Order: sequence, then structure tokens, then C-alpha cells
Amino acid sequence: MTTAELLLIFAASLTASVHCAVMCGGFALSLARPGQARATFVRVLAYHAGKLFTYVFIGGVAGVVGGALLSNPAIRAAQAAFAALAGVIIVVVGLQTLGLLPGQNIVNRAASWLWLGPFLGPFFKTFRERRSLDGAFFLGLFNGFLPCGLVYTFAIAAAGAGSPGAAVLAMLAFGLGTVPMLAAVGWGGAAVAAKPSLRPLLARLSGVLVVALGTLTVLRGLPLIPTFAAADHTAHSPMMTMDTPVDLEPAPAPPFTLTDQDGQAVSLHDYHGRIVVLDFIYTTCTTVCPRLTATFRDLQDGLGSDFGKKVALVSITIDPATDTPAVLKAFGEEWGAGFDGWAFLTGSASEIESVTAQYAVYVANTDAGLAHTDTILLIDQRGQLRSVFSMQTDPETLIDQIRQLAR
Repeated sequence: MTTAELLLIFAASLTASVHCAVMCGGFALSLARPGQARATFVRVLAYHAGKLFTYVFIGGVAGVVGGALLSNPAIRAAQAAFAALAGVIIVVVGLQTLGLLPGQNIVNRAASWLWLGPFLGPFFKTFRERRSLDGAFFLGLFNGFLPCGLVYTFAIAAAGAGSPGAAVLAMLAFGLGTVPMLAAVGWGGAAVAAKPSLRPLLARLSGVLVVALGTLTVLRGLPLIPTFAAADHTAHSPMMTMDTPVDLEPAPAPPFTLTDQDGQAVSLHDYHGRIVVLDFIYTTCTTVCPRLTATFRDLQDGLGSDFGKKVALVSITIDPATDTPAVLKAFGEEWGAGFDGWAFLTGSASEIESVTAQYAVYVANTDAGLAHTDTILLIDQRGQLRSVFSMQTDPETLIDQIRQLAR
């Protein structure tokens, strides 16, 4: 989830909060204490803290569900379709906000089905009547669960982020966007938010922003498409590669846990805070793998003091039956690899198959050995896929890109 997307979510929520004023303005008005400005301010603050807590909770759940789905190799391979579906739903909501599509949107209906009115209704009555700060906080907390199409539309966008952290940030941005309008209602009454001349304009602007968010959600699911394209070329000829590097829309790199040349378990998370340069090889390869490994050795030499500290090289075998940890260690020593910054990873056949599927690496048996995708992937310090390079890329080009990320 990029900063630009978070700002777009905030802006869409801010402009759509006229709807919030109509739906939830009564709750905000109930917080006001006539002639007690300080008490009103504190109660409004507690109310919004409760709502933000609920939105962050919804974002966390959406992120866990979305991350779990996308960690499955089969679903990860269909990530573009998953994101496209979520994006289309968001676009539909935006078009209906603009009045370009008729009828109640499907997200509102789903939210209504999920609504636990008979269960939560008594809580609303209890906390709305309570004058203490905890009453305002819990009123906001339960208010966040109201069946609102906008809330669940943004929750869908959060689920598409692929990680709980990114999803929580998305829902936090959404929640913060609702604060100004409802705070204005709490302070100045419903008239502040119900300007007849502003409501249609803000509704249209909100619709445009929601459509833009849906479009971005679709595009976010496509970062591995260049890799799939490369795999398709490799299926016809292992020597066919991309002529120029491809920059990707940042998206979480698929997680993995494998075994290194020393027999130690290594996960992608272990590299958090460092840039990772990743390729797929096997030790008995006589075609593309020597060139890939030579490029990595040049990177090791060219990175200087950044090697190992700021940048890690990771080579994953596609032939686990042959490439045991001992074999990989001997292979690395032969190439002069510094194991403090260059890891050679293997695993069970199913583990390697899962990783290659998640990273869209084509592997096939041929008369000449294993044909496979010969690309190099660049993963940033936050575990986001950033670029795809061919084995023909000049190491200096890779080093320049790495240093740009490091800055």
C-alpha cells in the first residue's frame, strides 16, 4: 500500500463523509454538552478513538484474510484476478455514488447481511445514554460496525493489500477521513454538514475518488505479470529474456521459509530491512545459471561494504533432489560466494514447487536439463517486489537500482 494510495483513501473518505454525517450525525450530536466546550471536545475525541479502533480491527481482519489467501500458491498465481474482482466491486460502488449505475450496491447488501442489529442494538442504547468517556468510546466502537457500504468497500481494498500491516493503514486512513465532518457535526450541529449546495458536489467528488481507488486496486494485482510474460517466453526458448528492466507496482513479495547451505532455516522475513536480489538456479545447469551466478558474483564485488549489511543475494535452487545444502555450499565456494551476504536455498520438492509457483517461475524438463525463467527479482527493505531484470542486465544497472532503493 503506497503513500499515494493511502492519501487517495483519505481523500475519498473525507469527501464521502457527508454520507457519514447523515447516517451517523445523530451519534455525534448526542456527544455535545451545551456550554461545556472542553467536555464536548473530549467526548468527541473518545468517540472517534472508538471508531478508529473498530476500523483498524476490520482492517486487521481483512489483511489477515487477504494475506492468507494470497499466501496460497494457487491463489497467489491468480492474484491479478483476485485484485481485479475487488477493484471492480469498488468501481461499481464509485459509479453508483456518481449516480451512473442504478440500485443498491452489492457491498451495502453484504454489509446489511453481516449486520448484527438485534445483538448490538442494546449496546448502542446503553452507551449513547452514558455520559462518561467510556460511553463515548464504546459508542464510537460499535458505531464502526454499522452496515455501511463505504466501510466494507474500503475493507475490500484493504484485503487486496495482501498484508495485515498495509490493510490496517488503509482502514486507518479511511477512518481519519471521516473525522472532520463528524467532528464538525458534534461541534456545530447538523447544519454544518448538511449544506444543500455542497452535498451533491462532494458526493460526485467522492465517487470519482472511489472509482480511482478501484482502478488502483486492479492495477496493484498485476506486479507479477512481467514475470509471467518472461516465463511464457522461457517456455518456448530458455534463452529468450527481457531486453530492459521492468519496474513493478510495489506489492508484497510472496513469503517463503527454506534451508540454506549450512542447513539453517531461512525465511524472507529474516531479510526485513535489507534489499534482496533473488534468482532461481540449479548447480548442474550449463546454460543460463552460470551467467546468473556470474552476475551475482559481480554484484557481490561491486556492492562493497553494502554487501551483506544493506543488500542480500539469494539464489534458490529449482532442483532440490540434487542440490542439498552441502552441494549448494560447495557450489557457492566454487564461485567465491561470501555466505554472510549470499545465501543458497533449497527445500523439499513441494516447498520449492510452492516458491516457484508463487514467484511465477517456469520450470520444465527438457533434453538439455531443466528449462526455467532466468529473471532476477529485486525486493526492497519492506519486502515489496520492485523490479524484474534479465540475466543479460549489466551488473552496474542492478547496482544503480539497488542504491536508489537504499536511498
